[in-house]
Amino acid sequence: DFLEPSLDRFAQFFIKPLFNPDATEREINAIDSEHKQYIQSDFRRLYEVYKSQANPQHPFSRFATGDKSTLARPDIRDRLVDFHSKRYSSNLMGLTVYGKESIAELEKWTKDIFKNVPNKRLQKPEFSVAGSVFGGSAR
Repeated sequence: DFLEPSLDRFAQFFIKPLFNPDATEREINAIDSEHKQYIQSDFRRLYEVYKSQANPQHPFSRFATGDKSTLARPDIRDRLVDFHSKRYSSNLMGLTVYGKESIAELEKWTKDIFKNVPNKRLQKPEFSVAGSVFGGSAR
């Protein structure tokens, strides 16, 4: 009963993103709150030790959670809009939908709802890394 309208709401993030400054600020606060909550976690501390042993050239070694000091920038909305315009295109996306409805029904909903996600014909980004996560050659 709720899946179809939920899919439509989700699709709007890609079809007509708002990037409302108030919503952006709320999300920054939520991210900061999560960061503060998890920074004291023993699991998180162990994870950071694990990451510290990674190849410094590999993205895995980078700071990955974010907080107000890394996200509360005057140009954050402009950067979000720019990132969205350069990375969000239907030709680079995939979607999996699981529900109690038949596959035919789910496929119909998905095609109808997501057909307006813009296809900007973007090139698939290439991510080259010097070596593997923990040294040695990349596979």
